[in-house]
Amino acid sequence: DIKEAQNRPDERGNLLYPTGPRLCVLDIEAVGFGFNLCCAPDKPGTFIGQVASGGSGQRAGLLRGDAIVEVDGQNMEDRSLEEVGALVKAGLTPLKLVVRERTEGDHLGRNRPPV
Repeated sequence: DIKEAQNRPDERGNLLYPTGPRLCVLDIEAVGFGFNLCCAPDKPGTFIGQVASGGSGQRAGLLRGDAIVEVDGQNMEDRSLEEVGALVKAGLTPLKLVVRERTEGDHLGRNRPPV
């Protein structure tokens, strides 16, 4: 399969064609990490709302709709948008996010400003 043959990690370990949970390593830039967060109202779970074209988030392999699993090694699956956002903003650089593709049961809701 061509996709599998081309799917070698870059120098940071990010995959071009990710499948399953994956680690995305981001450096902070003048405009932040190049993505924003969103969530479903009154439900746990935080998702990638938008990814800035050419930004650190895009280069790391973040995709719109990805669910945040971990931030810098801490599980975030049952945390609120505010908790995840605070940890991302306070996080070290490089920021290490474990994300997974959004599943059918996940929902996107309100947006949060870019981080």
